[in-house]
Amino acid sequence: MKKPPRVWLLFFVLLGLGASLISLYVQYRILRDPTYSPFCNLSQAFNCEAVYKSRFASFRATPVALGEVIWFTLALMLALLAGTKTASGAMSYLFLISIPTVSVVLLLAYASVFVVKAVCIVCALTYLAVLGVFIVSAINANSPLTALPRLAVRDARALAAKPFGLAVTLLFLAAAASAVAFFPSLDGARALAARAALAYQPTDFDLWFESQFRTPIVMAADAVEVLIVKFNDYQSPACADAHKNESATLAKYQALAPGKVRLIQRDFPSDRECNPSVTTAAHEAACEGAVAVRLAELQQRGAAMEEWLYQHQAGLTPAKVRQAARDIGGVRDFDDEYSRIKTLVQNDVALGHQLGVKSTPTFFVNGVKIEGVIQPQVLDQAIAHELRVRVATP
Repeated sequence: MKKPPRVWLLFFVLLGLGASLISLYVQYRILRDPTYSPFCNLSQAFNCEAVYKSRFASFRATPVALGEVIWFTLALMLALLAGTKTASGAMSYLFLISIPTVSVVLLLAYASVFVVKAVCIVCALTYLAVLGVFIVSAINANSPLTALPRLAVRDARALAAKPFGLAVTLLFLAAAASAVAFFPSLDGARALAARAALAYQPTDFDLWFESQFRTPIVMAADAVEVLIVKFNDYQSPACADAHKNESATLAKYQALAPGKVRLIQRDFPSDRECNPSVTTAAHEAACEGAVAVRLAELQQRGAAMEEWLYQHQAGLTPAKVRQAARDIGGVRDFDDEYSRIKTLVQNDVALGHQLGVKSTPTFFVNGVKIEGVIQPQVLDQAIAHELRVRVATP
């Protein structure tokens, strides 16, 4: 076999073996440790955790990644033998085993993109490696597939005549069988994670929180362990206090468990213009405030607009909000967009009424309703509780 094809073949095989080993390690860590956040969780779209937790990550409770490790180990052995007298048909064998593997890889890639709707970059490397092995072996296969049975018998005899080669082959078969038989299954890993999550002395808060009714809330929050939904009024002093309290706690868990805790804010202004249930003109600029933040977010200035509203609640008027939207939020089309964006705010208000929201702030932490200013220690305990216990029911 010529050197360039052999180099490319070894490159793809080693790439796939390394990626599959990393994939197996990360997948197992995710199931064992609820606080573990893999390096490959880059965004919602590129999120290996979502893929590893899907039904496509295993076959009969055995990780697909383990099968990939075994396949690439076999491919490496054949690649090293390619062109030698011991296994003259090694390249053709690689082509043969690559054919069904490519089909599996294409199926997994389709499931990842269109069913799970997340891409695992480590998995993508294994897919690339399989396709690379398939192409290189297809181009350089030196024997037709019909001749492989006869060639396999001859190569098996040549291998049996060499004690070292025979020993390596038997060791590989024994190791592969042992890995499948004794490697902890995903079901076992889930059970272990559940025991670990519950193997602590629950506090009074844990017992109280777990006993609360959970309101089912459907939000777009893939691969999130703790979803916090906050109904907010930008002219409410209590909401301003809650904003200060929640920021530090959320920053803490963003560092400890990136991507696993998310706050989604919904508008519930005490302003009759957006909230017909309000009987008194409590916050006359709250509706404009909610619209201003949404429009400022389109200019990447939503956070600055929020801070301004919280800091200037006293004496706030619709006219002042509109001016701040222009100066702080960079909004140039407030009047033109007001009616359309107000409808979105009213949709949030309607959702709040359906969920029984009566005042702001009102939080739902994985469906558990907490009304009023939520203290940092309460939010911290609630998030820690959910990260421990939710893993018990993956």
